[in-house]
Amino acid sequence: MKSNLSVVGITPTEGVYRVRIAVEGKGFNGEGDMTFTLDGDRIASLVIT
Repeated sequence: MKSNLSVVGITPTEGVYRVRIAVEGKGFNGEGDMTFTLDGDRIASLVIT
């Protein structure tokens, strides 16, 4: 599946970053969120909603 992702916005809160993503391509088109939890300079978890 071919898709393009664009960052719409980033909301940081105490080591957790909610990133709003716009998706366009052959399949799902729309927006969704990815929530990153950091441990230092590494990603500890990533939740896609």
